[in-house]
Amino acid sequence: MRFLSSFAFLVALLPLLARARQNWDEIDFQIFDLNDALISIVGADATFYSILDSQPSFSISEINKSYRKVSRRYHPDKNQGDEKAEKIYQLLTSIMGIFKDQNARDKYDFHLKNGFPKWKGSGYYYARYKPGLFTVSVVILVFISFVQYASVWGIYYRDLLVIRSEESIEKKKVAKKSKKFATEVKRTIEDLQKPRITDVWLISLPLLLIKTITGNKASSESQQEKKDE
Repeated sequence: MRFLSSFAFLVALLPLLARARQNWDEIDFQIFDLNDALISIVGADATFYSILDSQPSFSISEINKSYRKVSRRYHPDKNQGDEKAEKIYQLLTSIMGIFKDQNARDKYDFHLKNGFPKWKGSGYYYARYKPGLFTVSVVILVFISFVQYASVWGIYYRDLLVIRSEESIEKKKVAKKSKKFATEVKRTIEDLQKPRITDVWLISLPLLLIKTITGNKASSESQQEKKDE
């Protein structure tokens, strides 16, 4: 019961922590995608400014002028068969779209100055890969089972330390007087059940479902046999 209460509190707290740490929106996600694509094509040092032969201090008119020159350089008609040039050309319009939107440009400048996050938030990856309901359910169940298994082992070792501490104190009190307590303590430690992997929900729930189905089937067959008799 204590574990369930603690886990329920953790689950309720996670969304709040996620919101406090991540504040990305669709524009940020677009910037992340474009930046990842640019780096994969050109290299780790590539930026939206460098690919357009521009600088962060350039005005939008200066960047637009550079964009026209660069787009001609990478135009497919001048680079037939060059797959890299074609990919860069496709990115240029999207990158220019970021610069034309002052809010989007400010966001990009912020990430460029402070570093792009390695973890972009669960919302970003969910929107990008769009896992199905079954996949999401399995991932959540695996995570819950992992936390549950780690928690019950923590509780087990906590109780074990408490029993051993009590054993040490009481042994000093009854030393050379009686062996009864030592025997009782030994039974208490032996009765402390170790957590089993089959107790986690990822395994216990399917087993319970199978047991319920097979149990209902056996009960139905037993009732049918009684009717036949």
